[in-house]
Amino acid sequence: MLSAQIMKVAFYPEALNENPYLDLIRKALDGQNVEFIKVNQVFRDVKTFKSVTAVHFNWYENISERKRFKAFTEFLWKCSVLLALRISGKRIVWTMHNKQVHDSVFNGYNKLITWLFIRLSAVIVIHSKLSSQLLIDQYGKRITKKIHHIPHPHYINVYGKTVPELRKAEAMPLRLLFLGAVRPYKNIELLIDVIQNLGDNVSFTVAGKPLNVNYGKAITDRCTHLQTVELRLDFIEDEDIPQLMGSHDLLVLPYDINSSLNSGSVILAASYGRSVICPEIGTILDFEDQSCLLTYQYSDPNDHFDKLTQAILKAIVLKREQSDVFVEWGKALYDDVRRNHDEGLISARLHDVYSGKTQGAKVDDFVKLD
Repeated sequence: MLSAQIMKVAFYPEALNENPYLDLIRKALDGQNVEFIKVNQVFRDVKTFKSVTAVHFNWYENISERKRFKAFTEFLWKCSVLLALRISGKRIVWTMHNKQVHDSVFNGYNKLITWLFIRLSAVIVIHSKLSSQLLIDQYGKRITKKIHHIPHPHYINVYGKTVPELRKAEAMPLRLLFLGAVRPYKNIELLIDVIQNLGDNVSFTVAGKPLNVNYGKAITDRCTHLQTVELRLDFIEDEDIPQLMGSHDLLVLPYDINSSLNSGSVILAASYGRSVICPEIGTILDFEDQSCLLTYQYSDPNDHFDKLTQAILKAIVLKREQSDVFVEWGKALYDDVRRNHDEGLISARLHDVYSGKTQGAKVDDFVKLD
């Protein structure tokens, strides 16, 4: 009996520091006769190049260099790679993670690479339904034949088993948690300012590694006289995550809606039985039961301050009325991600994307968009 043919897929990037997202995406295809290699290995020799079926890019539009000449060189190299792959007939797959690059220094380069992906990709993978609407609004209805929805993988048991609620009998204070990389687009400073005005009704923990030393110092200085704020500004070990989740009522994630679209932290919270306070980004809007979330919209920083304050005040009232209300919400959200972000579903859809069984554009078909 002949063994099934191996499908070779080049994948970018190989890994993410402190984030298992890419590992979970690849793990979904374990046992499916798919071999992943690095993108730079595609051009190693003719045999390898010919053997590659698809090339899958995540966050490739981000320019990592901060000096102008080096950024320009990085931009040219990335464009050259995409054009070479397209001309040679390789199936380009691009995952749309954000509306635009977070905290970008060279936004023009980011936008041009995104534009290339729109033109050259055979398939555009999206993780939320809002992504599809944004693409159609910007590029016209003909882009729909490239779009393929694949759920963001859940994190159930990835960091260990869920820890039972540690303070569920305690009515107050409301215990809020920010968990994740501490970066400007996540509006931690604004959140701290909101917490400052709420007194002893709220305790707040910031847990995550800052963007850099200076940004970490700015956060620390802002909290100097705040007794209700605990800072854990360092890498959070995997085994500590369930404990952090279990000792807080809600995660609070006040993202910048100009760039934010999907959130692994929201999926992580639901995977460990926790609800969130968060703007109405794509990930949030895909949950079936919106009544188990505290969401809001805002128009500018001042409005964001007001809307976030109102959401937290509502959470305080809800917990006073029913101390375990957020435990019940968390159970509903856990069931949602268990069903709708299942590894089997991701595996089947991703395999179709790589093999060309989707209804995406053909590799040799440039799409002239509206």
